[in-house]
Amino acid sequence: MSFLPPLLQNQPFRPVMAGVSLLHKLNDMRSLLVSLVMILSLSATCQLIPASAITPINKREKYLDSLVAMIGDKRIVAIGEDTHGTGDFYDLRAAITERLIRQKGFTIVILENPHEDMMALQDHLATGNLDTLMRKHLFEIYQSKEMRHFLVWFRKQTAKQKNLKLAGCDDSFRDILPQYLLETAARYKDSTLNSMCRDFMLRQTLNIKSYYQQTGRINKDSLPKPIDHRLATYRLTGQMDSLCISKKYNDALLKELIFHARSNYAYFDPVTKKFSVSRDEMMGKRINFHAADPSAKIIVWAHSAHIARYAWLENEVGLMGATVAKQYPRDYFSIGLSGGTGSYSYINVLNINADHHFKDTLFQADLLPVLAGSWNQQLSEPKPAAFLVNFARLSTSERAEWEKPRTIKMLGYNKEKSTDKNYYPVSLPQLFDALIFLKETHHTTALF
Repeated sequence: MSFLPPLLQNQPFRPVMAGVSLLHKLNDMRSLLVSLVMILSLSATCQLIPASAITPINKREKYLDSLVAMIGDKRIVAIGEDTHGTGDFYDLRAAITERLIRQKGFTIVILENPHEDMMALQDHLATGNLDTLMRKHLFEIYQSKEMRHFLVWFRKQTAKQKNLKLAGCDDSFRDILPQYLLETAARYKDSTLNSMCRDFMLRQTLNIKSYYQQTGRINKDSLPKPIDHRLATYRLTGQMDSLCISKKYNDALLKELIFHARSNYAYFDPVTKKFSVSRDEMMGKRINFHAADPSAKIIVWAHSAHIARYAWLENEVGLMGATVAKQYPRDYFSIGLSGGTGSYSYINVLNINADHHFKDTLFQADLLPVLAGSWNQQLSEPKPAAFLVNFARLSTSERAEWEKPRTIKMLGYNKEKSTDKNYYPVSLPQLFDALIFLKETHHTTALF
């Protein structure tokens, strides 16, 4: 039995002989120092990750048993990703989601995707052409064979579990939501509500000049500022909400549609009061809308940056998870997914939600080498190659070591560049309840 680390077990023995040149001695000393540093690094990393807190990820799916046990009776489970284009993460999220739905009776899967598009996808999932639906209603980064594979399973499962549905938590400004509103409000035959819904349709689908030209409400030479126009739209949604409350229109779908209509424009009211509301916070509020039903059991698919339990960057990024955790502290469980080397998919679009065409090309590239000293580098050192970390099993001293901020990679949907800042200092046990780490990952496979 050898007590040398695996790194050195197969190295040839090189005796230092008398008469060896000083250069050779220096080279041997340098090699020894490098080896010692590597041994100490491995030792420190192994101490950082105690065996009691780790479950290897393999085909036997024991990690799923461990993860389900960790989740317990929590009913809002968020599963992250450190890039939007990692195929392994989609496979893992699908496996976790399928287990939670089958074993724990989860009912809603919320994707970081425009909410009205997810409503349309859900409505046509049973009978529509899946490729056409994905192309029309999903961000390009989700238009992959891995996502399609999950949706095929989900479609079959909804035939067995009638209360199962898809939802979205991201912003959306297209004609789908207004059309749903018009159709749902028509059931009440309320002329005032119908008029408001038609006005909302025009406000959401026309630019400012076209809107006022078509309605004739104002001189085209004195158009309001964009913020004032959108603030007026927000107030219109408030009037719709008040009308439905006063007349006791208790249709669940109508309430959801008006909520989403309001959430689209909720950004503009705070601006007039000299404070702001972030996209992260609004995504959290959309999740909370569904969570308000105590029977709802929710799975969230979003970037690890968003599902965090606290706002870890500029008091904004992470507010999604923090908003949910604040409202439902005993119900929220956050699972970070991160990796080391490998490949990923990306799109050449600065703002993925700038339009609703969703037809940009999905490219692939190799990840840049991990940053020295980062969590990604530290977690890539020990075996196994893929593992689940249960932060609840850390001792006080171990947790103190984990809570020391180290940088971690957070790459979105764009191409990684050495000039960009893609690593950020975080405390992992404060960020997530659990972490899944893969030493090597692979890009998604483009569907189109």
